[in-house]
Amino acid sequence: MKRPETARLGGERRVVIVLMSDVRDFTPLSESLDADEIISILIRYLSFAIDIVKRHGGIIGDFVGDGLLVFFDPMNGPITPSVRTAVCCALEMQRKMDNFNDKSRAMGLPNLRVGIGLNAWEPVHCCIRCSAFGIAQETSACP
Repeated sequence: MKRPETARLGGERRVVIVLMSDVRDFTPLSESLDADEIISILIRYLSFAIDIVKRHGGIIGDFVGDGLLVFFDPMNGPITPSVRTAVCCALEMQRKMDNFNDKSRAMGLPNLRVGIGLNAWEPVHCCIRCSAFGIAQETSACP
């Protein structure tokens, strides 16, 4: 474990870069498709995005429908390299959308447009574990 102190109960504040992506006009698109088509499109797009995020060392925080929340954490180092990495990740996602859409059209799927935002943010990083009975317990590692 690179930072064993992160496994203790409690928290700390530190700046991270947050990337948020969203498929534009996905709600009207989803209203015109059946459930299997929607899931197929989402899985295909999210797999595409996840591959790029992983190449840039992003930490996937959440999936919200067609949206993706990714963190780039400098781990108490300088913030500039994380900013650069997050920007490169966002630019690669945008650059590769044309190729993604070419393949989608060949499969009879609709084109997607993606909006991406970046922000520097100082959340509380914490490790909380709960047993089946709701009692916090210390662990040696938090996944």
